[in-house]
Amino acid sequence: MAHRARRAAAAARGPPLGWDRPTPARSGGKPTRLDGYVARRERDQKQPPFGMPEGILLLETPEGWRHSVRTADGGTVCGRLSGVAVDADPAEARAAAAAMVVRSAREFHGADVEVSWDPSREPGAGWTAQVVIVDVAAGRAR
Repeated sequence: MAHRARRAAAAARGPPLGWDRPTPARSGGKPTRLDGYVARRERDQKQPPFGMPEGILLLETPEGWRHSVRTADGGTVCGRLSGVAVDADPAEARAAAAAMVVRSAREFHGADVEVSWDPSREPGAGWTAQVVIVDVAAGRAR
């Protein structure tokens, strides 16, 4: 019975403070208890799905070309290199992997990067590359 009395008292007081105000467009139109006060939902500041690329490992397998991208936060993004034929030339695969990393860095981190491939030491060992962030406004590498 006491819980019914508490619910009735809460209903008589009305909605929590701030619920009667229109919700900002940034919150997607969904009301939150903190709208207009301490915190707001920021849809524009989502975390990227992975960290900034630092290096690439490219491997030729019987199923096709595979890549592993090492990120600055210690993660690895791995997968099949799409758009490249199984019997493609290694230069074509390196170009496709570099283009993928450049596109991803620009799209998810807003940064321009350059990819420099290390010379392959032995056949079948794969290829490695270093990714360097380029500060376009100042014209220098970081």
